[in-house]
Amino acid sequence: MRTFRALALFLSLLAFWQALSARIDPLFISLGVVFAFAVTAFSMRLLDVVVGPAHERPPLNLFQTAWYLLWLLTRIPPAGLVVARVVLDPRRPPRPGVVRFRTGLDSPAARTVLANSITLVPGTMTLNVLGDEFTVHAFTPESVGDLANAQTQARIARAFRVPPDEPPLMIWDPIHDELPEEALADDALRRQELTRRHPGGPTPSEDAGVRPDQDAAEVPDGGRSAADDPADDPAADPDDDPDDDPAEAPDDDPAAGGPR
Repeated sequence: MRTFRALALFLSLLAFWQALSARIDPLFISLGVVFAFAVTAFSMRLLDVVVGPAHERPPLNLFQTAWYLLWLLTRIPPAGLVVARVVLDPRRPPRPGVVRFRTGLDSPAARTVLANSITLVPGTMTLNVLGDEFTVHAFTPESVGDLANAQTQARIARAFRVPPDEPPLMIWDPIHDELPEEALADDALRRQELTRRHPGGPTPSEDAGVRPDQDAAEVPDGGRSAADDPADDPAADPDDDPDDDPAEAPDDDPAAGGPR
């Protein structure tokens, strides 16, 4: 069985090399044989750890694996259309976030397939896998729907002949607490409320020079400063007239009978 596994891996790698190179020159064929043999020799011990020893029953169900790959290919185009619509439609703003959940898949190969499947589907990307805990970035909360109902995990479990996974507890951490569009909408609602309370004229906040989202207590004297009112400026004294300077006023001499 070990020889059959090594031969199957070698032929698969060689066929992949030929498909990528698309050339049948002796040089390219020789390079393909050398690299396929080297990768096969390096990967045999890794396959024994991840997939299992060659003498045991292979845990991978080929029919369920092929069915899962076909199902995954059908999930990629709709997810791409959803992402494109969110990007192009201003009425559907993105709501990115980071979601954390745990999986019951105990096989390292099954977890690897799950992590790569999440990244392949548009709108989601696997950020970290620590044991059975997955950290995934999602473009919208709807992007992780197949993970929330454990549909993806269940198909992978059937492919690896392990018990199906239960719907996990999804911990959603939004990246933005409030979108810019929502902040503008809240500001418009506050303005409408002020207009409803004070119809037919400017609102007190606008008349005082205060923004609707600013507390009136933060602005002294109803929004006016001391520099705006000349009466409150101690440097501006109305009695201080240059024409009334005592040094320049005419002197009245009683002896001369009048002003000089």
